Amino acid sequence: MVFFIDPNKQYLTTKVYKSIHGFHKFTKNHQTLASIRRRRDMKLYSIAGTVLHDSKERTVRKSAEEAVKKGVSLRGVNLWGARIRGACLRDADLRCANLKGAKLRSADLWNADLRRANLRKANLQSVNLQDADFRRANLEGAYLGDAYLRGANLRGAYLRDTCFSNANLKEADLRGANLEGAYLGGANFEDAELKGARGYWSSREFFEEIIRQNHRKVKKEEWRFVGIILVRRLCWEEINQEFRKKVLPLFEKVAKWGYGEYLERYKKELERN
Repeated sequence: MVFFIDPNKQYLTTKVYKSIHGFHKFTKNHQTLASIRRRRDMKLYSIAGTVLHDSKERTVRKSAEEAVKKGVSLRGVNLWGARIRGACLRDADLRCANLKGAKLRSADLWNADLRRANLRKANLQSVNLQDADFRRANLEGAYLGDAYLRGANLRGAYLRDTCFSNANLKEADLRGANLEGAYLGGANFEDAELKGARGYWSSREFFEEIIRQNHRKVKKEEWRFVGIILVRRLCWEEINQEFRKKVLPLFEKVAKWGYGEYLERYKKELERN
């Protein structure tokens, strides 16, 4: 039985080799799993294959933390599918990094630079992303449930099918972000920059924040419509059945504020019925 280290995984695996003479155990120098693991060096490579950081640490998490602590730039680092749960990567330079499918749950990425990074289907649950820079980053299908994104810059980010369940996006910048298919249930958008975002037409939380930011422009008789719309959670069929064209002026007003998707979606519902 030969013990070997699989470079694509962070644990030891075993293989059994069979020969024409039967099974043979390999125990040269009486090596143990612990001794093999101790001699393993953990290097961080870029997407191009160059070494960004050479560490004596035994895990990707500790190696990445060491690099950030020493001020090493991890721009373009390849951490595809890496398990770095709970890592402290404050102020990390992760521009253009490949973090596709990475497990970052409960990590600390405060003020991290993730511009143009690939975070598709990454697990960012309960991660501290305060003031992080995600400009033009790809977070398609990523999970950010309970993530702390206060002040984060998501301008122009690709957030299709991303889950922001109960995420804190207070004061975040979402201008130009693509939210098509994103789940925003329970998300906090207080004082966030929302103009120019796309794909928000099904989000109750997004609509609620738009109204809150422009509440002085809402007429007294329109508050009834606002209340019913929020209670119905933007169920267009129910809103149409109850109000028909009476609610159009409200959606037209919201469109003038720079959020035209609600008006477009409601017009389609009217045409359908």
